[in-house]
Order: sequence, then C-alpha cells, then structure tokens
Amino acid sequence: MLVRAAGQPVCVCEFVPTLGLAQPTVSYHLKQLTDAGLLVRERRRTFAYYQLAPGALERLGVLVAEPQGLAKAV
Repeated sequence: MLVRAAGQPVCVCEFVPTLGLAQPTVSYHLKQLTDAGLLVRERRRTFAYYQLAPGALERLGVLVAEPQGLAKAV
C-alpha cells in the first residue's frame, strides 16, 4: 500500500481492513517500522498517517540482497 501510494501518506485506518488485523496491532507494527527508520509518521487529529522514509526501499534491498558468492558456494 505504501509503495502504491507513491509518496503520499496512508492512514493507519486504511491498513486495518486490508490486513485483517485490529487497529492496535497495525499501529504497533507501523511504529516498529517507524522506529527502524523505514517509515515516517504524521499525526492528523486522531489519526496517524505513514509514508515510506526517503531511501527506505534501497536500505531494505541491501538487507535482503543475496551476499556475493554465497549462491556459488552452496
């Protein structure tokens, strides 16, 4: 949802039906991603809106990338 939002903030309330989880659970996990520096949080009245932090996808790509030479050794 965050990637498809193309840089626009997404309300936590939009994640709830899509994920099929309770709002507190969704908020908890979004907070974890925010604390890890992958998301940016914006408060609008009673709702929180999230968007990808600049460079988040690139940092994730580095974390999940296959180490060089590992596939050849296995």
